[in-house]
Amino acid sequence: MISCLDRVTNIFLQYCQYSAAIQNPKSVPKEGKQMFIYKTHGTCSTQIAIETEGDTIVSVKFTNGCRGNTKGIERLVSGMKIDDVITRTEGIPCRNGTSCPDQLAKALKSLKEQSAVQA
Repeated sequence: MISCLDRVTNIFLQYCQYSAAIQNPKSVPKEGKQMFIYKTHGTCSTQIAIETEGDTIVSVKFTNGCRGNTKGIERLVSGMKIDDVITRTEGIPCRNGTSCPDQLAKALKSLKEQSAVQA
């Protein structure tokens, strides 16, 4: 069983990693994993934090947005390949010609472009 102190410590460490990524919009490496922060446009969510390992999504965290929908997206895409998520979410409309899933696709494309430049 995880103690309250362990949970608080884990949350604090995640906050520090997200804060570092926000201050430096480029990817922040973490033990073989990569953290990427994307500022969204035209949606209720304001940013997406994406953690990847290779071509696989480890986790996704939306800031703001429709809680039920964004939590559903976060859980559904964890463990999926980046290209599969782009294919399934790109072009889904909601408002302003985009949506949270569409913004995730744009974020993942941006992540791939940035990774190609760094390689």
